[in-house]
Amino acid sequence: MQNSYYIACINSAIDYIEGNISQPLKLESIARAAGLSPFHFHRIFSSFMNESLNNFVRRVRIEKVAMMLFTNPGYSITKIAYMNGFSSSQALAKQFRLFFNTTPGQYRKSKIGNRYSKNRSGVCIISSKKKKPFISDKKFMQKFGFEVADTIGQDYELLALSFDGTKPAFGKNVKKLQIESQDLTICYSVQCPYIPDCIEQISNYCKACGIPLQLIKINSCEEAKKLPCIFNNWAVFDKGKFVTHHLLNEGYLKKTLGL
Repeated sequence: MQNSYYIACINSAIDYIEGNISQPLKLESIARAAGLSPFHFHRIFSSFMNESLNNFVRRVRIEKVAMMLFTNPGYSITKIAYMNGFSSSQALAKQFRLFFNTTPGQYRKSKIGNRYSKNRSGVCIISSKKKKPFISDKKFMQKFGFEVADTIGQDYELLALSFDGTKPAFGKNVKKLQIESQDLTICYSVQCPYIPDCIEQISNYCKACGIPLQLIKINSCEEAKKLPCIFNNWAVFDKGKFVTHHLLNEGYLKKTLGL
């Protein structure tokens, strides 16, 4: 019951952040939107999201910038920077390089240049009916023409921006969301810099507690396509069923599996 209450508080905070992304976002105002004290909210947010509030806000801003660079070629980089809470294009460039190892201008050039290339039918993004961490926000994507192309169960959706009318779909295999093994199993790649630390924490905890653990590293696109899950850079299974795509540390592992 308490977890449901905190999840609702965090969702309210996320709504506030996304609705005020162009403005300075302070802990006090975000906590107020969540209905919690700043100290309590900061602690709860980090615990549930496995990410600090500052890192979350920074990542959301950069992700929105990256999308707008692609979908709004008529907007200047400075305008996009202001629209997403950066004080200048220089401030944006500094943060953008940390995430994408390139400048906003170079990123835009590469994306727009490839947008209508031959053999490209459009862009697909995984989203969800309800807000979930590390998942693109459905309402935001729909503002730029993305439409629901396919669904899995009651949660996940495939959003598509089609260039030629093609309607993509999830593969039959990924809709299973199940594996044969009953052990705690994590399929992962090293796309995210936080993953090695998560793997180390979970491995150490499972070893100390005698919990059977299988780690499956994904090294290629072909290996990723064979997974019975839509997430191939981090997918957690327990008792044969998909549990979460949320990065896990020791604390979040205990919470997720009820240990």
